[in-house]
Amino acid sequence: MDFIPGWGFVGPDCTTSGPAQGYDPELLTLIADEACQCLQSVDMLNNTQEADQLLENCMQQSMMRHAAELLESTLIHDKEVGKQMGNEIAKILFQNCPAFVDFSMKLAEEERSNTAQGKLISIETKPLMHLIIEVDQKLEKYIWLRPVSGSYRFIDSPKKYIGKNLLIEWKSVEWYNPRSKDYVKDREIQVLKFWIDTGA
Repeated sequence: MDFIPGWGFVGPDCTTSGPAQGYDPELLTLIADEACQCLQSVDMLNNTQEADQLLENCMQQSMMRHAAELLESTLIHDKEVGKQMGNEIAKILFQNCPAFVDFSMKLAEEERSNTAQGKLISIETKPLMHLIIEVDQKLEKYIWLRPVSGSYRFIDSPKKYIGKNLLIEWKSVEWYNPRSKDYVKDREIQVLKFWIDTGA
């Protein structure tokens, strides 16, 4: 089972050839231990990053420290080997790292709560289209990157829906902003629904 998507290690040179040597269990345990130490140092209550990003950062830091050893012991160009290796590390963490279990629970909670409902206040079109929604008297921004369920009503004249009530399902994404020359964390719309506020 895939515990943490994207944790499989695939090297930059996908043309690397050589015999399949699998991976070193002791090395994976070392990587898991270091990732656990990283997770233990994070204050979840006061950290604004998403749980999946924090988990990924800790794992990447540990794996990069042992990149040379991984290149020697792993069939880098084989995505299945990398995927299996990531799953094995996750299993070690589940067994030995309470902080990992805490982060996993937080991640599951975030996935369940990735919905927002409120009034459409405005629409930004540059550099990419964002819907500005008033949620619990706060303005929140959601990026619209692709066709999603319910978005067909926005295609022709989206601004006519300003003031309407929306229900949005979203996921965390990153995209490259050529203006700032940096990656931007955002909330991508997955489902877009309208409803009538009968109390209005």
